[in-house]
Amino acid sequence: THLAHTAKQFSMGNACSSDANNREDRNDKARNETKKGVKEAKKEQNDEVRIEAKKVVTDVKKELIPLPDAIEDWEGDLKGKFEKFFKPYQKGNIEVSYSEAKKPDKKTYDMLVLGANPWELGQKTLKLTAEERTIANDFKFATFQTTLLKLPAVKEQGMNAVRFLPGRLGKQNGEIYGYRSETRKHFQCLPDDAEYELVTFYQFLDNTTKGNLSQKEMTNMLIDELNSQENKNKEGDKDCWMPYKFSGRQKIKDAEGKETYMVQFHTKYFNRFDYAALKAGRPWEQLRLQGDNNTFNFHASCCFESVLQVYQYMKLVMENVSQFKPEVLPHDRQDTTIAIIGAGPSGLLSARQLLKMGFKGENITIYEQKANQDDRESAMYAGKTHTKVEDQDVKELKEGTSPFVPCELGTCYLSPGYNNMIKELSDLIVDDNKRSPFAKKTHFRGIGTKDQFKEDGPVITLWKKAKTLGPLPPFDEKQSGLEQFPTIMDFNDYSKLKAFEESAMGENDVGELKKKWEGIFTTVALATLGYCWFHLTRFGHRRPIPLQQPQSLKDELGDLSINKFLHKKKWSALIGMLQYGYSVQGYGSTSTNEIPAWYLMIWITPETLLPGVLDEIPEEALKIVQEIPLFGRVVKKLEDYLRVELKHQAIVTCFTKGWGDLWRKQKSLLKEEKVNFVYKADIKKITRKTVDEETETA
Repeated sequence: THLAHTAKQFSMGNACSSDANNREDRNDKARNETKKGVKEAKKEQNDEVRIEAKKVVTDVKKELIPLPDAIEDWEGDLKGKFEKFFKPYQKGNIEVSYSEAKKPDKKTYDMLVLGANPWELGQKTLKLTAEERTIANDFKFATFQTTLLKLPAVKEQGMNAVRFLPGRLGKQNGEIYGYRSETRKHFQCLPDDAEYELVTFYQFLDNTTKGNLSQKEMTNMLIDELNSQENKNKEGDKDCWMPYKFSGRQKIKDAEGKETYMVQFHTKYFNRFDYAALKAGRPWEQLRLQGDNNTFNFHASCCFESVLQVYQYMKLVMENVSQFKPEVLPHDRQDTTIAIIGAGPSGLLSARQLLKMGFKGENITIYEQKANQDDRESAMYAGKTHTKVEDQDVKELKEGTSPFVPCELGTCYLSPGYNNMIKELSDLIVDDNKRSPFAKKTHFRGIGTKDQFKEDGPVITLWKKAKTLGPLPPFDEKQSGLEQFPTIMDFNDYSKLKAFEESAMGENDVGELKKKWEGIFTTVALATLGYCWFHLTRFGHRRPIPLQQPQSLKDELGDLSINKFLHKKKWSALIGMLQYGYSVQGYGSTSTNEIPAWYLMIWITPETLLPGVLDEIPEEALKIVQEIPLFGRVVKKLEDYLRVELKHQAIVTCFTKGWGDLWRKQKSLLKEEKVNFVYKADIKKITRKTVDEETETA
């Protein structure tokens, strides 16, 4: 956490245009205020916490340089850069050849919006420009598979609704890395008379390093592991992390209403760039190409694999194309015809945005490969949203609770970062599909500890000497620390121990370890401030990415993976929280070298991280943290600039009727605006006349 040092490295445009005297005055004032703040904090904190807090504050205050007067200036003369490359709008430039129910057809449009992955259409279907091919060739991707099973209910006390296994995910080889009980998620507990649970299992494969596996091959891995875990459970094996009996599985109905033992979703996932491509500026090349050849690409591959970033990216493009490349948009929007490929979240949200911009619904056509599912209450699939609804057979229900359980095989959780998006989509969130927090109960989220702690690491070292440590049981001298370490821990307990393990690594003095342990929440809170300030002074308030490539991407993120970046910046106390917060939805492991830290910065923003940290810190520790003047001042500055309220709130929420219901509502509203839908559309060829002309000229 050394922003004062790194500020010199990322000065873009006029970000550091203030004269040296004013800067020195502000720094002097900040130093004086920090000294005063530390003195006040000393009066309130016990000696051990106070000493540790002072050390951490000393590091953090080096980072808290005054916020640049105009972060916008970092983006420089973007209009000049865009004008150099753009290709102006040409009416009638797009031709779509397709078959609907095996009947061939061809239509001409003025604009093309890609909501499906354009890189998977193939050159015969969509001819790419040279620049587009360069981008496409640099993509790396993963395979994501979820499996819904109906298993005998587990009645044991303290049973988790969610289990996440960071050690298994770290291999990224297709193994199961976690599960979620959809039943417990929906009812906030296991109903007393529930005889079975609906459980979704997660698998992740990094195709770049581990090759390709088919759905059948990944399913065989799943079956073998679930059988193995059931045997370990019977034998009382300590390595058992899965309490369900796979042999007792029952049949459920798939989306078509057919009985099966498994409902699955298998897809290519998380298109991303490696370090070299990021340094070469590929995301900003994509941004610059938006609108060229009458084409807009809003597929998740443009930025990040989540609905939130898709929505933010689409708004970023449309708002800034109007400013920097107005010539790629038609002047008369009333008569402009538009073809949208894909009726997933990207396609539906694009149609919504185009209507707001003044385009007419009757001139917009959305092509979807799948059949129309609007009348199917048991399932709603839209892109990577796969909501399967099951009627849970329970007799006693709490008031306002539905027996219909939405099982999310794709899009699932929401973080505080979604708040603004949800406000803007309020017309889609009807009364019976509310945003509901995960139960704030002990053991609701369990984390697997295998490979996360070392025998000679800070946690076990202090545990041996002190005999007891936080949530851990009394130390047994007859066993090694790892032999008696819990296999699964409550998320809050795990996050605290992992923060200590990572931030105190290398410290061998027991006295110092004790002080660090007692001040761990202060360490976590101040590391959070350092991360948030770093993010703000690099990204500004723009989401999901800055309009221009930050120099810090090359100088500070460089070739760093997520964990290496956090260690370098001395924010390793956040690793325990971020393992779950970043990775659980299928974005790869924080520990692997294959995922650049850039993607952490996109997904974990200040408006996501800070509320989550406040939510996880116990009240008594939170009081100590909030009494540090530095904490309050920085939070207020972040709130003022980001125009959000960074208050204590649940970090994990979900929709009571699922994401599928939200997209069903959006489709209904689009149809009211006379937007056309073509289902079972087999796209044969998309012709962009300006691309063909360019090829012929070349």
